[in-house]
Amino acid sequence: MGLYEKLEFDKICKIVASLASSDVVSECLTHTEPTQDLKKANLLLTQTFDALRILASSKPDIAFDDIQPVIKKVRVGGRLCSAQFFVVKRSPTAV
Repeated sequence: MGLYEKLEFDKICKIVASLASSDVVSECLTHTEPTQDLKKANLLLTQTFDALRILASSKPDIAFDDIQPVIKKVRVGGRLCSAQFFVVKRSPTAV
């Protein structure tokens, strides 16, 4: 039995996913896997600290839109209308 099985990592992820504010986030949390890649781990930690900073602000805006359909459209060479652009712009995950 590996370390992550002993720690019941999958059960922890399911519990955390049940607390998520959206189905998209819940799905991501359910499929979270540990990494041994230092660069990826540092990126994930940075994202976590950014999220904590947002949540600790006086009035966090945590009602995020699901931008995955819009991103898929752009990846295949589609164009965004102004409303779709602003949905992506408002998203904290847009870089």
